[in-house]
This record gives sequence, C-alpha cells and structure tokens, in this order.
Amino acid sequence: CMAKSCSILYSQFEELEKNKQTLPSEDIKLADYHDWINEQIPRNLTGIGRTLTFQGKHGDSVESFMNAIPFLEKTFEHFEEKNDPAYLRAHRLLIEAYVQVAEELLMCPEGEAVVRNDNDKSVLMESSERLPQARFYYEKSREGLQELVFSMAKMEQEKQLPKSEKEDICYLATMLMHVGMSLTHAEDNVRDFHNNGNASSTNPTKKRKL
Repeated sequence: CMAKSCSILYSQFEELEKNKQTLPSEDIKLADYHDWINEQIPRNLTGIGRTLTFQGKHGDSVESFMNAIPFLEKTFEHFEEKNDPAYLRAHRLLIEAYVQVAEELLMCPEGEAVVRNDNDKSVLMESSERLPQARFYYEKSREGLQELVFSMAKMEQEKQLPKSEKEDICYLATMLMHVGMSLTHAEDNVRDFHNNGNASSTNPTKKRKL
C-alpha cells in the first residue's frame, strides 16, 4: 500500500513540477497540495525503508531512505523562521534519515556490495564504499544534531518546545550514539583485518576479499 501510494504521489509531484510555471501565482490550493505531496513522499519512503529493514532487505532499505533525503532537505530549507516547532521537526526528520542510512549500511553483509533485492541484484554501492558512506552520513547526522539540540534548548527556554518533540530528539540522540559505536567497531574490524593481512602476506589462504 505504501509503495502504491508513493507511486501515485510521485506521479502527481512530477505533474505539478512540470506545470509549475503555468500555474497562477494566486492559486494557493495547488501550492498547498504541492507542499503536502513533498511531505508525504518521504513519509512513505521512510515507512517502506523500515518495512524492508524488518524483511532483511537492507540494500533496498538503504535506497528507500536515500530517496527520501532530497525531499526532506527541500522541506527543511523551505523554513525561514527558525523558532518554529515545525522547523525543529523538519530538521529532526532530515537527521533521522541520515542516521537511518548509516544504520542500514552497517546492517549490510560485510565484504559484499550493497545490492537491491531484485532479479539482477543491482549494485547500489561497492563493498569498499559501504563504511565510508556510513561514516559520511554519520558525520552529517552528528553535525546536524548539534544544531538541533541548540535550537531545541532555545525553544525550551522560550517555552515553545512541544514535549513530544523533545522526546523524539532524545531518542534520535540515542540512535546516533548506537550507530557511532557500531561504525567504530566495524572500522576497527576492517583495520585489524588489513593489519593482520599485511603481517601474513606470505599466506594468501588466510586472506578474504572485503
């Protein structure tokens, strides 16, 4: 159902984007509909990504989370007023997407390319790119969370912070901490493997491809 809904939303979004120049500037309803679609597409993609995670289809899940990011970035960049709880939520959802990509990449099998679960096993990224990409999204998440916590503290001081949003941000911080620990562990394992491989380079039977 989420995939079908996403397909319809994509179709409508592309149609509105194509005809955007010809729409009257005073047509508020169509503009609101466009913004609503821009919000619902990443919501569906995130839901699909989580379902695929549960099914163990980590490559497909990575792709779904990554496809959600441009829409979330666009929504976040749209805000001019930074003291708005809606701005805080948009920022949090964007950082969550970064965290989910990093987390999902770490769940992919070590030493294998990240692939889609289709008939051709289409490659999303090579094995050698998996941990660097996870590190990239982790660092983006960490930088974003620092800004998010600053905005949260400011809103809390001004009594504009919803309690539920504070709880969600605290949960996000916990997610990021676990991803950071898992990433460091995975990088240490690769480093140890390379060090041991170099030390025993005379015995190629002990090596395996990463």
